[in-house]
Amino acid sequence: MYRPIKYILSALTLSTVSLSASAQSVAPMTQDVRGFNAKFVAQIEIRNTYDTPQQTTVRVYTPDWHLVEPIYLSNANRLLGPNEKVIVTALISFANQSRRVVYICNSITPRRGGSGQTYRGEVCGKVSAQRLR
Repeated sequence: MYRPIKYILSALTLSTVSLSASAQSVAPMTQDVRGFNAKFVAQIEIRNTYDTPQQTTVRVYTPDWHLVEPIYLSNANRLLGPNEKVIVTALISFANQSRRVVYICNSITPRRGGSGQTYRGEVCGKVSAQRLR
């Protein structure tokens, strides 16, 4: 099958972008949760695939990007070593709603204490929760 060179180059560019974007990891990217209680639990795994330790900060947001104060959030601020992973558990209130969507986001910055520290970005996982009655 013959393909013009521009399609081949586009595919190579896309694969390069996806490889460089894999340095930050949140899994699963989407999850559905159901429960009978006034709160729900969501768990994500974050991973540092850089060769150096990285400071991770986990926060929970509404769909319109307002900060949510979870009832409980484990490993919210942590220094992850190279190729290390950690499970983050969030206990979040339904806030008198029968359905709630939140984003659990992980931001990574290089190890603290040095000059020239840069923010490497943020990656989020979407949690859709439904309260059963």
